[in-house]
Amino acid sequence: MKKQLVTAAFYFVLIALSGSALGAARKAAPQINAAVIDVSGDWKIDGDLPREALLISLEGVVNKNGPRLYLLYGKNYPYTNVQSLLDYYRKKHHVTTTRLNTVEEALQKFKDDPKGYVVW
Repeated sequence: MKKQLVTAAFYFVLIALSGSALGAARKAAPQINAAVIDVSGDWKIDGDLPREALLISLEGVVNKNGPRLYLLYGKNYPYTNVQSLLDYYRKKHHVTTTRLNTVEEALQKFKDDPKGYVVW
């Protein structure tokens, strides 16, 4: 009986310590701020495709080391969960966002990231 009490007390202390360690880890998680830009153009070669392709390429380069650029696609995009996924990241993972309105703003913000070539 005494051995069972000691074992139970040990597990209780272990659970309590792991719970406080998890709480400390949650508090220490870095704050993520992602830039958001709209890519809901017409996607035609003579339309917005060059702009959208540039932003998709930039997204790949910039997000190499973490979530820093998020693209918002239009309502005709086949995967309609883009906005709801961003809302989920904001709510559950406390991701903050900064709105970018132009390609120039995106290039200025991430000017130090592109190195080399992006083949698209």
